[in-house]
Amino acid sequence: MSKNDILLVIPTYNESESIINTIRDIYKKNTDIDILIIDDNSPDGTCDIVRFESRTCKNLMLIVGDKKDGIASAYKKGFDYAIKNNYKYVAQCDADGSHDPNDLKKMIELIKQKDNTVIIGSRYIDSKKNIWRFDRFILSRLGNYYINFMMDLSIKDTTSGFRIYPCNILKKINFSNLKGKSFVFQVEMSREIIKNKIKFIEFGIKFKDRVYGESKLDIKTICETLLFVTKTRKN
Repeated sequence: MSKNDILLVIPTYNESESIINTIRDIYKKNTDIDILIIDDNSPDGTCDIVRFESRTCKNLMLIVGDKKDGIASAYKKGFDYAIKNNYKYVAQCDADGSHDPNDLKKMIELIKQKDNTVIIGSRYIDSKKNIWRFDRFILSRLGNYYINFMMDLSIKDTTSGFRIYPCNILKKINFSNLKGKSFVFQVEMSREIIKNKIKFIEFGIKFKDRVYGESKLDIKTICETLLFVTKTRKN
């Protein structure tokens, strides 16, 4: 396999209905990246689908966990893999097709022009681009206001799962010790960016609700995020 400069990490759990379209759509617009799927031992056969696709897709890789560990564990594994295999950048996006491959291409072009800068795909730079349920938009928007207020951050989309990190910056962040198991991880990484005075750019993205499968954002996840934010207020 020929290694590219950019590794795209995609966590999966029960994404058999969407993962192939997501992978193929990404590669239609981005031919010079490697994709690493971190599957959380999905019972629906997601990993089997990815294995089959990797037979003809030379830059597609797969790691399968022994049990369901959560999205944070998947990102930690992906970040470790990127650093150990000497990638220059590591990107992350969702498996459900909610993130636009055209935006990924633009974000890659942008990070190559900037030194030591994290690119965050923000749903709130131009919200008119987005196609998602109004109740989810309000919940996410209010959540981000609350997170910024409580933790004294200055990132509009602290919970964005669409980002690109230079690996030399990740080496300075002790991400392995971050405690959140789910979407709290994005908030923790946002806090690390601000705490370590890391340069970042919020890039306005198109965002749409998933077409297939079920959202992983549930009441338990929302409560975990709010509890974490309350406990770590401005620390």
